Amino acid sequence: MNSNGLARLKLAAALIIAITASAGGLWYARHQPAPPPRKRIATAQPETNRVVPPATLVTPPTSDVLPPPEHAQEDTPAPNPAPDDLPQPSAMPLEDVIERVMPGVVRVETSTSRGSGFFVRSTLIVTNAHVPGDARTVTVTTQSGQHLPGRVLQSSEKYDVAVIQVGSSSQESVAVPLGQSAQLKLGQGIVALGWAEGPDQSTVRRGVITGLRTDGARQLLQTDTAPHPGDSGGPIVDRTGQVVGITTFRYKDGSAGLAVPIDDVKAFIQAASGMAPMATVATSTSSPTSPAVASPTDAPRASETDNGRQNGAAQFERDLASVAQRADRLDADWMQYRQSCGITSVPAGQTREWFGLYDPASPLHRAPQNCAPVLNDLQRQADGIGTLMRAADDLARRAGVFPGVRRDLRQRLRLDYSGWER
Repeated sequence: MNSNGLARLKLAAALIIAITASAGGLWYARHQPAPPPRKRIATAQPETNRVVPPATLVTPPTSDVLPPPEHAQEDTPAPNPAPDDLPQPSAMPLEDVIERVMPGVVRVETSTSRGSGFFVRSTLIVTNAHVPGDARTVTVTTQSGQHLPGRVLQSSEKYDVAVIQVGSSSQESVAVPLGQSAQLKLGQGIVALGWAEGPDQSTVRRGVITGLRTDGARQLLQTDTAPHPGDSGGPIVDRTGQVVGITTFRYKDGSAGLAVPIDDVKAFIQAASGMAPMATVATSTSSPTSPAVASPTDAPRASETDNGRQNGAAQFERDLASVAQRADRLDADWMQYRQSCGITSVPAGQTREWFGLYDPASPLHRAPQNCAPVLNDLQRQADGIGTLMRAADDLARRAGVFPGVRRDLRQRLRLDYSGWER
């Protein structure tokens, strides 16, 4: 076979193979099931770029394991709030705070001192330790005008706080709730309540927390509500009507007041309230053989410091009584001088007019020439009284007599010139 015949033979073989392959493929295609329609698949976005529509957002559960997104429900209830998340008492209008707390404020008196206090239970009253001082029995006057006998259950020199027990009142006693002083902030509004001045005069002073001060080992709240004489022991409340402090004393210049933080004395109040049954104080004196109050021997035994303070207070009272006699004599001499020398320019504001002689700029130092010797003698007497007062106050302070006790005694004897405390 020549070359042309061989080429034609190869071409025919290739055609036969091609036809056979095409026929086999057609037969296979006709006998296979049709595939399902293909779905359109969108290009997936990275997880960090996916935007969730607002309608699908839900509150995350508190469990550490989150459920799959497809099982989340839009109306899933929120978890129960933790104690710190619970709603706190909201601030009340000032008049509502006063109306709520004032019925629980009382007056506390002894034979030599007076101050304020407040009910923390129906038969328990909190006040300053320096209000009863060394006395173990007191008289408590309520807002309704009742006079209740009481006894000092316990007092703390460190915190200047005392707990007094009284018998059940014929009218419901209004206990003032205790708050938390640790949560106070500078500038936070407070209300100071007390029973100052006259026997029927309650006091209300609105202000703010202005600082935290240290007095020895204790902390004191500073406010811009300077207390009046007799306000010691009264409650300082926040705008929810809860006690956050106890008024204790004020700065000498009257610019600010200081209070014991209530958090510091809660444990003391609780411990003192468990010292004796609540019914040990009688409220009636119908039986001449039954004392109106428990015997002082039932009270806690005084410490050596308490005894020193007690003796110092008694000595201070004797010293001031002697000085008051000299001051009364100087009053008489002063009035005779005014009338004889025609002195009419007398500044007001002093308990005794001649207290103005302690002020170098006072017009009282000007007198007619013929009255100058008399004025010099009055000045000498006044200077002598001032020297005695400063010495007596210094001795009492060294003995640990509380500032409120000294201040109240000076006021009672009309010797309350502020310059003697400096």
